[in-house]
Formats: sequence, structure tokens, C-alpha cells
Amino acid sequence: MRLSLNLEINNTGDNSIINSSIPVKIPIEYRRMFMSYIKHCINQADSDLFTFYYGDHQNKIERDKPFTFSVFFPQLQGIEKTNEHPSYLLLSKNIAILNISTNDLELITAIYNGSLKKTNFSYSNKFSIILKHAYIHPLKKINDSRVKFKTLSPFLINKKGQNEDDNLKYLEYNPTNSGDFKDALKFNLIELCRKFLKYEPNIEIHLPPKETEYKKIVVSHYKQNMTANKMILDIEAPSDALQLFYDIGIGVRRSQGFGMLEVIN
Repeated sequence: MRLSLNLEINNTGDNSIINSSIPVKIPIEYRRMFMSYIKHCINQADSDLFTFYYGDHQNKIERDKPFTFSVFFPQLQGIEKTNEHPSYLLLSKNIAILNISTNDLELITAIYNGSLKKTNFSYSNKFSIILKHAYIHPLKKINDSRVKFKTLSPFLINKKGQNEDDNLKYLEYNPTNSGDFKDALKFNLIELCRKFLKYEPNIEIHLPPKETEYKKIVVSHYKQNMTANKMILDIEAPSDALQLFYDIGIGVRRSQGFGMLEVIN
């Protein structure tokens, strides 16, 4: 199940005059802003569901969440640097498209209803997010046992058996030495099936040999530089497993805006 939210992003504060000659600034760690927005939408519509996934002020909960998201900026103009380090994305038009994917009807319903309930959201007293349009996509059903995917948001993979926060070091795909990467990705996919489908399927992964089909992305997230991967992935697995990867994404930190996939023909 997929939901797209067309959002207007504005800078707020003393220096927030916006016109066609002044680009809108979005924090380079924009995923955290949209994570907060999604959490806000869930809480607005269903506080019990919010508590189930995130806990409350007294007890925070670390729970695997069955969703992922990606953000598209149609008018991305460039990047502003501070002391040689990227600090803001510059948008020539203050529009963002937030795409959310999940296999949980209750969750997608809460995000949709919450987005409609309060259409203006403030983040860190510096940015406002205003809902312009919400669209629920037709359900996509995967029946095949082999599917080719492309990444809509880069995915993070750590070493097999490593906690996702261990040293915050993630693997980079290299076609000339892909053994560790392939093993770690396969382990992650099997773990996702074990957690959400309650079984461990046989999975075969065909990684891209062409340079045009993969790219390393260094992402700033929680004040850390993380190595992420964008690529074309060819995966053989039972159809329900492939459906799961499409619905909730792959890799670690999926609910933080990583690992969203799209099927390509």
C-alpha cells in the first residue's frame, strides 16, 4: 500500500521571506524532518497506534516498523555548504513529494487521516509543512517469483549479524568484490521475512554488474555520514517475500527514509 503526500515546505523565522529569487532551504538531514511529520500524522489519527510503535514520553519503544518512505524534490536547485560541509538543500520551488509504503492497512490509514486532520506542521520552529494533496495509490500485487527492483531511496546494509548502530558503518557495493555485501543483503532480506512473515525463504540475489546500474550515496543522518546504495536489484524469492520487500523496503533504518523500492519491467 502506498500513499503520496504533496507538501509545501516553508522556512519560518526572522529570515524566512520567500519569493522566486530566494530558494527555500531544507536541512541536509531532511529525513528527520519527514520522520517527525509521519510520527505526527500517526499520533493525530491514532494515539494508541503511535504508542505501540514509538512508546510515550516515559517509555520509548524500539520496534521494527513495517514501512519505508522516500522524498522527491521536483525543484531541487543545489546544496548550500557551511565550512565546506553540506548543510542545506536549496529548492527553487517549495514543493516536496513524500511517498510512504507499508503492508499495514491500519498504519497507512492513520498516516492518511492524520495528514488531513492537521494540514500545517511545524518542525524545530524553523520549517513548516503544509499538505496540498494526498493520494492513495492502487494496490500493487506481486505474483511472480523473480522481480527486478530499482531503489527510490538508497538502502543501508551492515555486516551480517551486526547491530544496525554498530559504529554506524555500512557496506558499499563493489561488483569486483561483492561477497560480503551480497551475504549481508541476503541475511537482511531473510531477517525481514522471519520477522514479518514468520518464515525464512530461499532467496537469490542478482547484483548489477554495470556501473550505470548502481551508485554509492553518502548520506548525512543523525550527524553521521552513512554509506548507502542505489541500484537495480534482481531478486528471486517466493512472491509473498517479494511483496514484503516492495511494501516495507529493504536494509536497515527503513522507517527513517531508506530502502524504498519500485518494480521495473
